[in-house]
Amino acid sequence: MIKVLVVDDDKLARKGIISLIHEGQYNMQVIGDVQNGRAALNFLEKERADLVFADIDMPEITGLELMQICKEKYPDMQFVVLTFYEEFQYVQQALRLGAIDYISKFRMESENCEELLNRIRVTSERRIKNSKKISVKPVLETEKEDLTEEQWKALVRGWKQMYWIYDEDNYRRLLENIKVQVIPLRKLEHLIISLIQTIETEIGKESTVIPIFEEITEAFTWLDEWRKELFNWACEQENLDKMPICILKVIDYIRNNINLSLHTEMVGGLVGMSRSYFSVNFKKLTGRTYHDFVQKERMKCAKGLLKGTDKEVGAIAVEVGYEDVNYFNRIFAEEEGCTPTSFRKKCYKISEHNSKQLSKL
Repeated sequence: MIKVLVVDDDKLARKGIISLIHEGQYNMQVIGDVQNGRAALNFLEKERADLVFADIDMPEITGLELMQICKEKYPDMQFVVLTFYEEFQYVQQALRLGAIDYISKFRMESENCEELLNRIRVTSERRIKNSKKISVKPVLETEKEDLTEEQWKALVRGWKQMYWIYDEDNYRRLLENIKVQVIPLRKLEHLIISLIQTIETEIGKESTVIPIFEEITEAFTWLDEWRKELFNWACEQENLDKMPICILKVIDYIRNNINLSLHTEMVGGLVGMSRSYFSVNFKKLTGRTYHDFVQKERMKCAKGLLKGTDKEVGAIAVEVGYEDVNYFNRIFAEEEGCTPTSFRKKCYKISEHNSKQLSKL
């Protein structure tokens, strides 16, 4: 049974919710009802609930504040918010905090709530089941301890820096950090909701869909798609009043025009910034100087061409923005520790070895 706590300063509203739950077959058991957020916290110290129905607007501690406190103390606890507000912005705020649904008090009596409560039941049962999956992958050799608070903060900090939106290597490293740690699925869900809030604040892209996952793999697939959506959306924006959008548009321009000289003044001018102002903000957002970023993008493109085509080194140098092939060779050697020709030979050897191994299977 799903253990339910009802929190509302309106006694009639509490009775109404309890009556609805008792009348239906929702696998729910009401273990208590209290009149405000402070009383709810006191109750939860003594008896744990799986699901809390809480009014958004209560004295002392509001429903939203109660959700925030419980998210820290009881991360697996679920909430359904009760509200008189018809405006979606209030409900949206609750959903961002992790609420699984909401019930409008205006419509509670006039509409059949059976479908709504069944939906809440299904979601709640699914989350309770998933909360028991404490590891994102099997621990094969030894037991791992849960993340410390500092490890969790470092993990969140890495994601909120937003390098992962444009930097594939950074994104894969952050994913790997999640995979090797013991993290409940619900905690990963909370991280994603927190990222949605950060993205809305930093670049102004609203996300109306708060994801709910049944498996860890679903969360990773969703992150992949969301990352592409974010980058593409930012690059399409014409209003450049947000700094991250400006820099993401520049990164998109660099990747699509890697053969050009890409001087700082010229690229900064594309988004209406002076050379110095652009350089400072580019490093602030990406963690690298503009020159270093462009050079690494040129090398990444060059390696792809050396590995995937038969083009001459001189032609590749021009294609990635170097008119002087000798200068290209020197920069490539500094970055990769070998010449472009040696790099290509290594790739061919690896490819031949893999082909031989496959032919033996």
